[in-house]
Amino acid sequence: MAGVSTWQIVTSREDLDDLRTDWQALHSLNPLHSPFQSWSWVTAWLKHLAGTHELRIICGRNDRNELVFVLPLVIVSRDNGPRSVCTTVCGYGQDCSDYIGCLRAPELEDELAVVTANAIDRYIDRGVRLVMPSLDGNRGFPNELRGTMTNLGRATWLKRHHSCPAIALPGSLDEYLAGLSSNFRAQVRRHHRKVVKHPEVELRPVDADDASSFARELVRLNRARMRDKGIESSFEAEAFRSFFLDAVPGLADEGIAWMDTIIHGDKILAAALTLLHADRMHFYAAGFDDSASALRPGTALHLEVISRGIERGYVSYDFLRGSEPYKYRWGATEAWTWKLTAYPAGAGGQVQCVRERLTAGARAKARSLKRQFNR
Repeated sequence: MAGVSTWQIVTSREDLDDLRTDWQALHSLNPLHSPFQSWSWVTAWLKHLAGTHELRIICGRNDRNELVFVLPLVIVSRDNGPRSVCTTVCGYGQDCSDYIGCLRAPELEDELAVVTANAIDRYIDRGVRLVMPSLDGNRGFPNELRGTMTNLGRATWLKRHHSCPAIALPGSLDEYLAGLSSNFRAQVRRHHRKVVKHPEVELRPVDADDASSFARELVRLNRARMRDKGIESSFEAEAFRSFFLDAVPGLADEGIAWMDTIIHGDKILAAALTLLHADRMHFYAAGFDDSASALRPGTALHLEVISRGIERGYVSYDFLRGSEPYKYRWGATEAWTWKLTAYPAGAGGQVQCVRERLTAGARAKARSLKRQFNR
């Protein structure tokens, strides 16, 4: 297979731990990877959120024994579906991450769909249903993989998964602000200035050494803020909270996390976490104290991070999943991740594919009719 000389299938946590150095080197090598494919993110997710699973991590090395390909899969049991589903790590349940999939050396990029499909065909039982959610759709890989998997005899279904609005950042802050509506631009400048010029308030980035305390404060602020709004925070779930508190220090140590706060004396009024890779920023989570709502700390933190990102040459500020209106006021445009399902080879897989697509279509129609009725 192009660029790959030897293969390894990792099925134990001990063997996975042995990959750490090579995994981190490969992740940093390709600018098209995301923070959600990093070692710290994936291993914390496996520890806290994966539930009962079996590892099936397909690794490829070149003729110099360098790790050049990783497809991190797990086999999970389903109570209300197929007996087992092979899915990408971080890729199932309500806590599914965005922009996941395989890690690869840049020289494999042009043949990535072929390498991935052939690796799956060789090392994953053809009777297993394969689910690959949250694939980056910006470069056509999901559709190329669908075509290659179809050619290998599997029925496939490729559909949009999550909307992930993102801002394409220009070369200067003035140019970026000029692209906002005049009313929102004035609000953004006013609220940022209010924080910057407040005599008792400071915008302060957090060092990696303080990542654990930062993560705890962000969780506290987010939970309190969501409760005040009558919304359940993701951090109310103990498993997700433990995952986050475990992942953030590792991400900070890897140099792929910006941790920003607004401080009043010794009190943190607001906190925001932005994850980084190559020239892209991903806004992940934030929280702020309701007592500081007059300062609009969320607005101030967004502009602070965007300004720093432009200054340092970042070209994208990604809000990740969700179509909340505020993202578009900041200048974000629509982008999508994709979910590919490849069914077992043979007639049974074909029938399963048709049945799931018909069921999904009926549910979508029912939801549409319900919305019309409610209106």
